[in-house]
Amino acid sequence: MPIHDWTLVPDVVFLNMHLSWCVELKRKLNSGLLPPDHYALLQWSEFAVDRRWQNSIAVKHIRDDRTVAVIEIVSAGNKESNRALRAFVDKAVDLLAKGVHLLVIDLCPPTRRDPRGIHSVIWEELAGGEFHPSEGEPLTVIAYEAALPTAAYLESLRVGGTLPDMPVFLRAGMYVLLPLEETYTSAYQTVPLRWQRVIDGE
Repeated sequence: MPIHDWTLVPDVVFLNMHLSWCVELKRKLNSGLLPPDHYALLQWSEFAVDRRWQNSIAVKHIRDDRTVAVIEIVSAGNKESNRALRAFVDKAVDLLAKGVHLLVIDLCPPTRRDPRGIHSVIWEELAGGEFHPSEGEPLTVIAYEAALPTAAYLESLRVGGTLPDMPVFLRAGMYVLLPLEETYTSAYQTVPLRWQRVIDGE
């Protein structure tokens, strides 16, 4: 299924898709994709800047239930103000500093606050360098390996393109491949037909 243009519908429609996609990703991880000593849970974090709740997925190790990886799907709310963007970037940098691997799925177009995408802001914090997306492919999915130094594995995407499988690192040098397109397609089926017709241009 091609990546859709979510700017065509109200934010609440994508937020519902966001939750459904997180559920599908968690289901896939817990249905044999993760090794038996790991499991995935939905988690919610409150962004004090606007009192909103952001759902994400935490991958944990059964030995002490510690979080080894987090999967974040960017929403428009993460980019709607400088404070909201800063809260997201600070969270990403803090997780990586603590040795937690991170997968960021950013299907929201760049804004004036992140003109080269959210990865460019995160990478500037992490490495002090600039990132320039591929021409005509402003959307990104990025797998961060919390090593020394942090490594980033990035795919540039566009509306109408196909989501790739992406690594979710469980420890340095070890990962599972998460099927983003398969889970996105399943989650999209939960979008009300009224809004699917808008998104699909009917």
